[in-house]
Amino acid sequence: MNEVVITRLVRARQWKVFKAWTSDKLFAGWWGANDVVNSLCKIDATRGGEIFVDMKLPDGKHYIMKGNFHLIDDPEQLIFTTNFFQNDEEHPTVKLLNTVIFLPENYNTRITLQSVVMHTKADTQISIEQLEQWWNESLDKLEHLMKLLRFSCFSIAHKTDK
Repeated sequence: MNEVVITRLVRARQWKVFKAWTSDKLFAGWWGANDVVNSLCKIDATRGGEIFVDMKLPDGKHYIMKGNFHLIDDPEQLIFTTNFFQNDEEHPTVKLLNTVIFLPENYNTRITLQSVVMHTKADTQISIEQLEQWWNESLDKLEHLMKLLRFSCFSIAHKTDK
């Protein structure tokens, strides 16, 4: 199996970073490579809950990403699958198993992401270099979103019992 492991320090509290992975509005703001715009994003962050993102590229093509959450350990860990579809195909072209660990580090969060390629179609072989680049671009966008939220009037709802 091919896999990518990335560790990143994000300048935001653990619960905020976790929320950015489980809120459809926040997720839509950072998910995907640099040239991707998420026109529709739905996240049900419950065990077995679905993830759906309609990603639009600059050339106008749409790619659908669907997945499911397998573990939600708020605010410490997520395990979920992502299946990528070209347009409205019924069968995934790429299937990934993703594990994300969120560790508090002072007022920051250390993310460790493992993304394992479970399946690719022969005509859409994904390289580990591409996967790593896509994840790094997404995480760059996540860091930028966290920075914007630090300096904006917008606030993220936080459970007071944590």
